Amino acid sequence: MAHSLIKRALRDRLTNHLGLGEARGQDASTVLVGPKGVGKRTLARRWPKERIRCVSQRTQAAGAPAIVHVHPLTVSELGIRTRAQFQTFLERGGFPQDVWASSTAGLTGLPTHLHTGLAHIAEKSGPRGAGTSIHTAMMALSHWVGRPLSVHALAKQLGLADHTLRRWLVSLEDHFALFTLTPLQSPVGSHHFRALRKNQKHYPYDWRLAVGDHHRMEALVANHLLAWIDHYRDFTGMALSLRYFRDCDQREVDFVVTDEHQPILLIQCAPTAHQPCRDLSYLQKKCPNAQAWQVALDGPDRPEARRGFLVAHPLSLLRALTTHSQLTLPKADTLST
Repeated sequence: MAHSLIKRALRDRLTNHLGLGEARGQDASTVLVGPKGVGKRTLARRWPKERIRCVSQRTQAAGAPAIVHVHPLTVSELGIRTRAQFQTFLERGGFPQDVWASSTAGLTGLPTHLHTGLAHIAEKSGPRGAGTSIHTAMMALSHWVGRPLSVHALAKQLGLADHTLRRWLVSLEDHFALFTLTPLQSPVGSHHFRALRKNQKHYPYDWRLAVGDHHRMEALVANHLLAWIDHYRDFTGMALSLRYFRDCDQREVDFVVTDEHQPILLIQCAPTAHQPCRDLSYLQKKCPNAQAWQVALDGPDRPEARRGFLVAHPLSLLRALTTHSQLTLPKADTLST
């Protein structure tokens, strides 16, 4: 992808996504938070230094009067419209330096923007050799993307104590190497289900770290949903959150967006569009006011209604996640291919 396209996407963030002066007041001090390498400093150059600063750790933003989350680039910002463009985006990730790389040949192993954060975590971990362990742990986590994480099982695999791995997971989230989702609990006043209470799922901000196209797609969708939700939380104060559903009968739906703890959007990333997801159908019946989607890489360009939910290629859903002053849910009759 051309450098000019990336620069335009970052520039558009200033006008469409980061309306700092209008949204926060002329005298407000704003902190841009997010992973290293997503373009925070490029955005900040257009504003006086005393009004805006950039951090790559959640703890460094604690107590700030105004926080704006900056995420990897999205399909809407890049104007991605075709399956071929989407596949390239899936393989390169959403970090500007990787998106505009001339090829994917050098995009192997841990990305450059992660090394500083991992080195900082390793330095705090103590014993010599911990740096190798934290890198190994991050690579091992890439095989758990999209499924509930068993800390005990992974710690045993890595030869670590459970408490050590838990501490590292907290540090990795603090340094924006990954983010975690907790299970959805039974909504108050709605049909109840026997939901699990533990076992978080995690996703890397750099979705190309996930193993296989299906899990990369799931991580890409997770990042887009989180960016969409953070926009509304930052600029409108809406009580949106991103969770996943799993119950005691092993039913699972990948993503549930809630507003005031009530589900409004259900999304399942499926290996194929030809097999309707029974778990999604079950949850949609439990939450009839929520819009439900099943997305797959072989899904149709235009959403099709099946069993009460929409089936489509993920590009249809992601291009419809718009950031307006009022929350806008994607609708099948307004989507374009």
